[in-house]
Amino acid sequence: MDHYHSDEEMHFLGFHLLQKLWKNPEYDHVLIDREYGQLIDRNYYPHKLGIETSSQTDKVRNKWKNEFFDDLIYQIDDFNFPKKTDVIFHLLDWSEVSRDNLTNQLRLTKEKTQLDGKTHNFTLMSGPERSTHGLTFISWHNNNLEELQERLYLHSRGRKYKSRANVWIGIGCLKDSGRTIDAIAFNNEKWQYDEELEGYVKTLFDGINEGKTIKFNKKIGRNEYCPCGSGIKYKKCCGRAA
Repeated sequence: MDHYHSDEEMHFLGFHLLQKLWKNPEYDHVLIDREYGQLIDRNYYPHKLGIETSSQTDKVRNKWKNEFFDDLIYQIDDFNFPKKTDVIFHLLDWSEVSRDNLTNQLRLTKEKTQLDGKTHNFTLMSGPERSTHGLTFISWHNNNLEELQERLYLHSRGRKYKSRANVWIGIGCLKDSGRTIDAIAFNNEKWQYDEELEGYVKTLFDGINEGKTIKFNKKIGRNEYCPCGSGIKYKKCCGRAA
């Protein structure tokens, strides 16, 4: 409420459904236009009266149309995982750019493992060094689920600690799996200093284990250097299929 301002709750809701209420570092204050509240009315009253409306003119529904992301949510929902609801709601709060970054990198990372038979991973963070939340994905080099689960737990735990984050999601897939998710890890415990982890994270992410790190909400320009550290432009590296 210190960052966003409006005179009605519906305006906040409409803005959140379309843009998400993440704080925009480019502005000190943001005034929400009342037209965002009209987006709620556009859906609510026809629904209440039983009137079918066209989705083509629905800004909210079209804004978040991403079949790959939807399939990701359904796969998580299939898991017998005690905190899967927390994971789903957290992912649904991501911005459009963050979702696009996630789905593009999931496809490309899994493709790399299928091509070279090696383990690959990436991390999405809400900040360049210190983050409130983040996600790690591991594309495993074989079909041993137990190995993947153990590695995913250790990797996600280390990334969360290194980023000083309070929420971290870990997802992983097996080499020949037709799914995007074969393992899940989730930790929403408040960050605390841990002397043992301090030394652990310094060695955990060296060399091939470092992976690539991408910032939430930052759309990568095609002429920027690729965040994977290859030294070439994004359009000629990981962004070639984005």
